[in-house]
Amino acid sequence: MQLAHRLILCIGAAVLCVGRNSWAQAPRLLAGPSAPHASVAASPRSESPGIRPVDAPLGAEPTTVSLRRIEADLRSDHVTGPAAREMQVLTREIDARLDESARILMGTPAISTLENLGSVWSEIRKDLTARGREVSGSESLLDRDAAALTRLDLTWSDTLASAERERASQEEVARASRAIAAIRWTAEEVGRRHERVRRLQQEIAEQDARVSEMIDSLKLARDEVLRRLVRRDSPPIWSAEVRADTRAHLVAEMDGSFDVQLKALAAYAERLVARFALHAGLIVLLSIGLYRVRSRTRLWAEGEPELKQATRVFETPISSAIVLSILLSHWTYPQAPRLLWAILGAAALVPAVLILRRLVERRFYPILSALVAAYLLDQARTTAAAAPALSRWLFLTEMSGATLFLAWLVLSMRPPTQPRSPVWRVLWAGSRVVFAAIAGALLANALGYVNLGNYLGDGALGSLYLAAILYAVINIADALAAVALRAYPFTLLQTVSRHHDMLLGRTRLLLRASAAVLWSLATLDRLALLEPLAEDARALLNARLTVQTLSVTPANLLEFAAIVWLAFALTRVLTSLLDAEVYPRVNLGLGVSYAISTMLHYTILLVGFYVAVAALGVDMSKFTILAGAFGVGLGFGLQNIVSNFVSGLILLFERPVRVGDVVQLDDAEGVVARIGMRASILRATNGSEIIIPNAKLISDRVTNRTFSNRLRGIQIPVNVASNTDPQRVIALMKEVAAAHSAVADKPAPEALFVQFSPGSLTFDLHVWTDHFEEWERIRSDLAIAIHAAFVTENIVIP
Repeated sequence: MQLAHRLILCIGAAVLCVGRNSWAQAPRLLAGPSAPHASVAASPRSESPGIRPVDAPLGAEPTTVSLRRIEADLRSDHVTGPAAREMQVLTREIDARLDESARILMGTPAISTLENLGSVWSEIRKDLTARGREVSGSESLLDRDAAALTRLDLTWSDTLASAERERASQEEVARASRAIAAIRWTAEEVGRRHERVRRLQQEIAEQDARVSEMIDSLKLARDEVLRRLVRRDSPPIWSAEVRADTRAHLVAEMDGSFDVQLKALAAYAERLVARFALHAGLIVLLSIGLYRVRSRTRLWAEGEPELKQATRVFETPISSAIVLSILLSHWTYPQAPRLLWAILGAAALVPAVLILRRLVERRFYPILSALVAAYLLDQARTTAAAAPALSRWLFLTEMSGATLFLAWLVLSMRPPTQPRSPVWRVLWAGSRVVFAAIAGALLANALGYVNLGNYLGDGALGSLYLAAILYAVINIADALAAVALRAYPFTLLQTVSRHHDMLLGRTRLLLRASAAVLWSLATLDRLALLEPLAEDARALLNARLTVQTLSVTPANLLEFAAIVWLAFALTRVLTSLLDAEVYPRVNLGLGVSYAISTMLHYTILLVGFYVAVAALGVDMSKFTILAGAFGVGLGFGLQNIVSNFVSGLILLFERPVRVGDVVQLDDAEGVVARIGMRASILRATNGSEIIIPNAKLISDRVTNRTFSNRLRGIQIPVNVASNTDPQRVIALMKEVAAAHSAVADKPAPEALFVQFSPGSLTFDLHVWTDHFEEWERIRSDLAIAIHAAFVTENIVIP
């Protein structure tokens, strides 16, 4: 019996071990063969010892917490579920766009069309890459959870075996069994989620491969167009082949192209429906703001005629809001399909023309109308790019109309016999260039050089459309700047009130320069010249120039010049702001503000020069040695200059002489106008300026008449007849002195009887004034007033 009993126990233990091992493998199988947690499950059992049956109640609580956390992560699903739904919509959009791009590639697309498609597909690929990273992050979390569940399963399986081996209570065995069941159910859910994530990653990878293939195709097509730009690629427009092809395929191409673009637009709108609501809200907000600005500018324009031009822009607030919002549409609508850009372009041009009609002369209205018609026809041609026959006929129609209009414009414009407006001069020069380009595009397309015709026509018309929109934007921004400088809080700034015209002029110059640069870059990019020119510029700027041990590039030299210029510009701006906004609001002693501004000026220039030298590529350790040697040379060879420079620093910090002080040095007397690095400037009373080395102001005897205060004493001697009452003379002189507005009350004016002379009495009038620079005029005024008073009182002056 004992032997049989032991045999049964051994068989039971073997069965339990086999069952435990098979259950431990279940989470690994559910997680998939490629799951990284498989290695964790295969780890030795010593890494996950079981829980003693007695301690099972304590060990169940952490397990419950872990399972609840994993189940909560599975329920929330902020990545996998939304990404799967978005990928369904994005896949439909990619399908439609790929179909449209393939149709375009089968025709003779323009370079601008290929570049626009390439940029859109690049943005879509970036979106797919970002989605792939998010899904990969979700997969990492699932791998972590699967590994944790594997460890828990091993732990509780060992616990169950230990409980059965030690013949624990039924409750302890049931607790371990429930824990194992919960762990394995959660592991199954993690495995199913892991499988969905892998399918989603596979779908993203497939779409990324399709997009990458299209990007490569577009690059090859663009290079092929540029390579064969001056070769005939189609039959002449009057050939029978073109007529037959047009009759056979025109309607089918139109239907197919428009249907594909509608599908792409519908899928895009479904995926980014919130962006359309955002755009509408932006238009509403801008309209409300511009309405308020319009009402305020109307009031301001009544008293300030120069604001009338700004008020014209705000007379159409809705049009201005639409133009501004569409200019931001590249951020509002990423990867937008061509049909949407065509709609937005048409929506932007009409309000831009409405704004321009208020800003330009009436004789330029036909040009604006022609631009609208050409742009709408151009957008129709862009939309029909997937239909080669229709696109070519639309192009010929557009170029024919533009050629006729420009011919009329060139013939109607007379050479300028007197100064004209800048707009007229630009039109005078640009109309001839554009006429030549568009006429050449029309002729090239008609002869069968479709790529060359598209290249010339798209470049010329695209630059015209951009110029019109930028001109409208500049005027809107100019008007906003003019209004902003008269609104709170700019009205509180003394800098704005003092330099209003200069700030407005600089703002206008900056806006026009920015628009010119943007127009030039966009035109070069449309003509496929920006990239090669940029490469040539980079090669030129990175060319290495070696002078002895110094090796620099033109880019380093430009950086050096730019940093030095910025340092000078920064110090001018900061010192101007301090003088206008800070010093008047702070109680500083005389000369302190000048000392602060001067030291700030020197500090910024020194730091700027140090940074510029570092940007030049100079080894700063060698520069330090050179600076030390230079300092020694200064000490011996430039003693006077160094002495004057150090004396200037002493004058700024110790301030025995300050800007504005009246000083006398030897026979030179005047007001200190400036304390420079080497010398100071005194402005004499006769208007001349005296340059005095700083060391002389430190080492020599200097009389500073305004060191502690700006009061100056004035003495006026007066002689009267010997029979005059002295008390009466004294009282009269004090009365005259007290009546003068420039005479200080403290110390009070004082008149003294100083001397008897034969036939006369001598008096002195002592007064003080804080109008130091005007003391001679004040003395003259007092003398004239005393003489008039004496004449009135019949006091004789011998």
